[in-house]
Amino acid sequence: MFAQIVSTKKPDGKTYQYLHIVESYREGRTVKKRRVASLGIPTPNKTLSVTKAQHMTSAE
Repeated sequence: MFAQIVSTKKPDGKTYQYLHIVESYREGRTVKKRRVASLGIPTPNKTLSVTKAQHMTSAE
């Protein structure tokens, strides 16, 4: 699993970013991504917390 910041452009021209927790999986020979959780608008605290959690789980 990993964190991904996704940008979305609305019809009025505004661009919004969202922070998602995503996991990769394989379907046949194709690698796909599945959104596990949507954490909303990325703030420095959220991004830092997710990054720290990733490093802690990858060390195990």
